[in-house]
Amino acid sequence: MNNGDDSDSLFAGDSPSPYSRDVAQLPSSGGIGLRQGEALGDELSILRRRLQLAREENGRLGDALASERTGSRTRQRESEGRLQSLERELEDLRRSFDSKEQALVEATENGQRLREDLENRVKAFDKLQSRFQHKKRELEAKKEAVARLEKEQQELQAAFKELSGELALAAYGHGHASSTVTATDTETTPAPDRASLVRTYFLPIAQWLIIGTLFAALIYVGLRPRHVEELFSSDPPDFPSEVPEQSTDKQVSMFEKTARELVEPLKQTDVREVALSGAPQPLYVEEIRERLKVGSPGPTLIALNAGHFRMGSRPEFGTDDANPIREVRIGKFLMGVYEVTFDEYDLFARSTGRRLPNDFGWGRGKHPVVDVTWRDAQAYADWLSSQTGRGYRLPSEAEWEYAARAGSSSPYWWGRNVDSGRAVCFECGSQWDNRSTAPVASFAPNPFGLYDTSGNAMEWVADCYHANYVAAPSDGRAWIVPGACRYRVARGGAFNKPARSMRNAARHRFASDTRLNMLGFRVARDPE
Repeated sequence: MNNGDDSDSLFAGDSPSPYSRDVAQLPSSGGIGLRQGEALGDELSILRRRLQLAREENGRLGDALASERTGSRTRQRESEGRLQSLERELEDLRRSFDSKEQALVEATENGQRLREDLENRVKAFDKLQSRFQHKKRELEAKKEAVARLEKEQQELQAAFKELSGELALAAYGHGHASSTVTATDTETTPAPDRASLVRTYFLPIAQWLIIGTLFAALIYVGLRPRHVEELFSSDPPDFPSEVPEQSTDKQVSMFEKTARELVEPLKQTDVREVALSGAPQPLYVEEIRERLKVGSPGPTLIALNAGHFRMGSRPEFGTDDANPIREVRIGKFLMGVYEVTFDEYDLFARSTGRRLPNDFGWGRGKHPVVDVTWRDAQAYADWLSSQTGRGYRLPSEAEWEYAARAGSSSPYWWGRNVDSGRAVCFECGSQWDNRSTAPVASFAPNPFGLYDTSGNAMEWVADCYHANYVAAPSDGRAWIVPGACRYRVARGGAFNKPARSMRNAARHRFASDTRLNMLGFRVARDPE
């Protein structure tokens, strides 16, 4: 038992126990066994110490391993997060690249179309310039011919006056000599009277002068446009086959009067003026405003007479969908003098509980209403019909162009160029250009009394959009295909559109539910 206790004491620490010291003092006969026991105790102590150190090292290694594992998980999570972030960035970059690549393709296609359009316009311009130079040379040649004819006419007039004076002197001398002739001589040789002298000398010269003047007139008329030729299409005046027996002075005055009647109208008429035959005029000038059931007046209208005009434009003027040019007859109808204003439309919207359109901070009141769809415009016209019992509607495309042209055949109702102070568009030179709409009637009306048919707000019309005028109605009716009207037509240009978009013949297409800050309308009405 003691040996067991001693062994336990040896494993309990490094220093020898008191018991081991006592054993060391025993007789030498048992010294060998004790030393062996002590050696084993020491070894056990060393082993215990190593085991403790190993345990401590193992603990440290476990802690380090645990810490390393925790850090590794953290780093792994961070790496995974960074990887996901990079993947998202890569996806964003890929989408951005795809978008930019698509934009680049579209820009390239647009550039190609613009280049082709520019080339076509340059070719058209070259053709027009060539035609202009050709016409200019023809005009100069004909002017020279007219000048030569006028000079010859003046020379003939001078020769005629000189000849008429000689005839008068000859007639006076013959009359004086005839007073001395005897009765027998008078019977045998009758003396020529003044009428016979005029027939003999004056009539051939007068006829040649008249023929020369008419020839000059025909040359001059050849310079004029087709419509002006109609001014001279009536039959020429009848000239007497024989000159009446009048005095020479009366014959001269008659001839000069006839020559003036033929030549003076040609000299006073400017070749640039074009009288458009059949040009319509308003039926009456007074404005028409019907009282609505809600108590307010309706839109201001003006009645237009029936007439005909040439609708459309040639492709080289940038209106590829406004051809072929064709003759269109228009019946009587009433047209809104102004574009429908916010005041007028807001009354309708509040009365019917409809959405109020946005004025984009420009002001409501007398500004033309915008931000309305084609269906909104049609609903407003239907509401006016129910309020008045009249047939209000949107104008047809033909009626709109007929009213906008106001009898003109030029690109704009005032002429061929975009003059400052005529309208508001992108480059029209007004204070509203490319900024906002202007209050209606800020510019002068066209000859029919209609305001803002060019610029300001684009205007919905009743027609479906077609790519050209092939098979279009020729009686002014709206061209509508039930169930197949994907787009509607708008006319007149706008404050933020180029001037070429407000040409009389320019056309634009939009889906029926389109709302834009430059898209409004005006109304028309059937006659009673």
